[in-house]
Amino acid sequence: MAEKGNEFSQERKNRLTAVFRTFDYDSSGCIECDEFLAIGKAVRGDEIWTEEKNAECMKRVDTDGDGKIDITEFISFFQMQGLADRSDRRFTALVNKYLAAAVAGRAKYNVANQTVVEGGDFVPESYKIKAEADLLAASNHGACMFAENQANKLKRREMYNRAAGYEKEYKT
Repeated sequence: MAEKGNEFSQERKNRLTAVFRTFDYDSSGCIECDEFLAIGKAVRGDEIWTEEKNAECMKRVDTDGDGKIDITEFISFFQMQGLADRSDRRFTALVNKYLAAAVAGRAKYNVANQTVVEGGDFVPESYKIKAEADLLAASNHGACMFAENQANKLKRREMYNRAAGYEKEYKT
């Protein structure tokens, strides 16, 4: 793959890794087509992001053609878009936008993949709507906590890397 722009700093790679992990709704280590669809709808909207658009964009990011996006393909895609050359402010704003979309998409993805109410026709419609809203709120809270947890893990890793660098510097 031809590279555009500069390499990402380790801090930016860690931030993109946090976004990737937040987008990986089933924690499988890769983003599958249904997760990519949920992401696209969260970022672009249900009306704009169709199945056809999803398949087209998935092919652009999935460079090895296995039907999944791994972390290397994810970071390479953003590098090809020139994100390494953006200012810290613009990079942070974009990452925050994607994290917010990931949280919203994760909540909707979880709701779509769970049974809201058992009981079929015997349950009042208002109860079904309330149960779905409660499930969405709980999923949204869980998604926010997951995203925050991933970001904190990567921040700690960056602190450990800096400390190891300082240790090397002072020993020599």
